[in-house]
Amino acid sequence: MFKYLNFNKNRICVFIVVVFFVITFGFLIYFFPKPFVLIGNILNQYSQGIIALTAILGLLFGQSWLDTSKKKMKGKLDYDIARKYLKEVLHLRDAVKNVRNPFIPIDEMRVALEKNGFKGDEYEDKVKVNRSVYSLRWNNVQEAWTSFEEILVEAEVSWGNEAVNIQKNLDMFIRELRSVLWLFVNYPKDFNSKWEENNKIIYGTHDENDEFAKKVNSEIEEIRKFLKKYL
Repeated sequence: MFKYLNFNKNRICVFIVVVFFVITFGFLIYFFPKPFVLIGNILNQYSQGIIALTAILGLLFGQSWLDTSKKKMKGKLDYDIARKYLKEVLHLRDAVKNVRNPFIPIDEMRVALEKNGFKGDEYEDKVKVNRSVYSLRWNNVQEAWTSFEEILVEAEVSWGNEAVNIQKNLDMFIRELRSVLWLFVNYPKDFNSKWEENNKIIYGTHDENDEFAKKVNSEIEEIRKFLKKYL
C-alpha cells in the first residue's frame, strides 16, 4: 500500500513540474513575444540548411555508432575464436599425451580387444593388444585433430594465413607420431630398425628427457602467444 502511495505521489510531483514549465513558457511567450518571433523567423529562413545540417550530423554520428558496434562485434568474435582455438589445441595435446603413455592397464586392454572384435582376455597376444589399444587411443587424437581443424578454418577467415602457419610445426609433429605409431603396429621390423629414435617418439617419459613432449609444448606456447592479443 505504501509503495502504491509513493508511486502516486511521484506522479503528482511530475505533473506539477510539467504544468509549472508549461505555464512559465506560456507566460514568457505572452509577455515577451519578440525573441520567440525572431527565433521562429530565423528557423523558418534557414530551415533547409538546418535540415541538411541535422541530416549530416545524424549520418556522422550514425556511422560512428555503426563503426563502434562493428568493432565490438569483431572483438567478441575474435575472442570466441581464440578461446576455442586454444581449447582445441590443449585437447589435442592431452590426446597426444594419452597415446604416448607407455603404461597400458588391463582394463584398457580388455575394452580395446573387445571393441576390435577379439576376446577380452587375450592379453598375451602383443600384436592384438597393441593394434587394439593404439587404434582406440589414436581415435581420440584424430577426433581432437578434426575439431582443431574446424576452428582453424574460422581462424583463417578472421586472421589470414598467420592463423594456419602458427600451428604448422605442431601439425608436423603429430603427423610424425602417427607415422611411427603406424610402423609400430603394422611393421614392427621397420620400427625396430630405428628402435631408439622411434621409441622416443611413441613413448612419453613425463620428465625433462622427453624431447618430443618438449617440442610439442614449445609449439603450443607459440600458439598461446599468438592468441594472447585476441584473448
